[in-house]
Amino acid sequence: MELDEDYIVWFIMRTLPSLFDSIRSSYNAQKEQWIVEKMTTILAKEEDDMKKGRAKSEAMVMNQNNN
Repeated sequence: MELDEDYIVWFIMRTLPSLFDSIRSSYNAQKEQWIVEKMTTILAKEEDDMKKGRAKSEAMVMNQNNN
């Protein structure tokens, strides 16, 4: 059974822990749909920033939109 990529992204976003609420909010505010690869990159960067104690999700997502 093959799952639609939009469904996979939706499911992952729905099941993220609350630490990722800013990413979820940014995603929901956008008109474009992320592909799994893009979402994975953004979430990995956010997790790395959290580990370093400097979550910059809003700036990162805004920067991604400008590219």
